[in-house]
Amino acid sequence: MLIEERLANLEKETKRQKRLNRMLLGAILLVAVGLIGPRLFKTIPTKAWAQASQTWNVVRANEFILEDTKGKVRGKLSIGEFGPFLTLLDENDNTRAQLRVNKSGPTLMLRDENGNMRVGLNADIDGSKLILFDENQKARAGLYALKDGPKLTLFDENEIARAGLGADKDGPRLILFDENQKVRAGLGAFKDGPRLTLFDENVKARAALYASKYGSSLTLYDENSMTRAGLYALQDESRLTLFDKNEKARAYLRILQDGPSLTFYDENSMTRAGLYALKDGSRLTLFDENGNNRFVAGTVKITTPDGKVIEYPDFSLVLLGPDGKVIWSAIK
Repeated sequence: MLIEERLANLEKETKRQKRLNRMLLGAILLVAVGLIGPRLFKTIPTKAWAQASQTWNVVRANEFILEDTKGKVRGKLSIGEFGPFLTLLDENDNTRAQLRVNKSGPTLMLRDENGNMRVGLNADIDGSKLILFDENQKARAGLYALKDGPKLTLFDENEIARAGLGADKDGPRLILFDENQKVRAGLGAFKDGPRLTLFDENVKARAALYASKYGSSLTLYDENSMTRAGLYALQDESRLTLFDKNEKARAYLRILQDGPSLTFYDENSMTRAGLYALKDGSRLTLFDENGNNRFVAGTVKITTPDGKVIEYPDFSLVLLGPDGKVIWSAIK
């Protein structure tokens, strides 16, 4: 899977997470008590528990209300249409914590002194989710443990996702979004190597930096995501390639062990000119539309159609016909 596809998939996942945040914001949250109950029971000696069970009476009700010494309600435990829930209040009658279990799973909600939700914790069939809210009840951070891996999402004051950190079977990645929740940058560490991709306002890839065991590369794209320039640092060479709007290579600068070379191509990908500074000499070579060598200046070594090799010293000029035969030469 390409990084662009992975980022697009993560963007979709982030939108889905945001919808889950809103669902979490609109529901009364609660958390499972199954992990707490057994621990409490373990604190009671077995013998004492057996004795108590013989003397305690069972109390059954649909609601329990807990009051403080002043008669203020500080807690409620009740059963409703969607399941049991527990509500805890402060001394000012403000709800501060709510716990609920329904058919989708347990949920916990914590509120501030103004009754605004600040923390939401939920566990359902999709996984577990922790949402942090600001003083305006706007989701600002979400931590998710889902089937495809953990994710962390950060939101701005308008609940727009601005950053996402995720990890799945393909590897970890970091996604940055603009104020319109469009992907603008993506950093991933994958099996074949890390990659950084930058996007424009239309979510078109414009630049990509990549590193692998074979070397590193920087690729630049136009507004249509067509490759226009590539810079490569490989094991045996370094090169810069320039492409036209049809993504055809038109210029090729290489640095090899033998020396640098610059090659130009036409729209049909035929070599038209080459400038070389190699160990065996420097030369300029021009080609016709069929890729035939027609002019050479500098140190020249030519193989004729009959297989004969002709070598010319430095500062030579050689003109060749379309059949590869020398038609004129000058030696300084």
